Amino acid sequence: QDPKPLTDFAAPTIEGQQLRTVDLRGKVVLVNFWATWCPPCVTEVPDLVRLQAKYAGRLVIVGISEDHGAVD
Repeated sequence: QDPKPLTDFAAPTIEGQQLRTVDLRGKVVLVNFWATWCPPCVTEVPDLVRLQAKYAGRLVIVGISEDHGAVD
């Protein structure tokens, strides 16, 4: 009921671009920590994709992988 603004930060995306919180202003942001070795994590991905599609433009889902050595 009382959303708080996200603290400013920037992080690299898998495509090599920068994800910046300033670009997410005015949207609901869901941050999902997951790993490829985690069966429940992998199982939930299709649901998150559908959720993102249903609320496109209003919802941003940020997936943060906990895999070691996945991206340098």
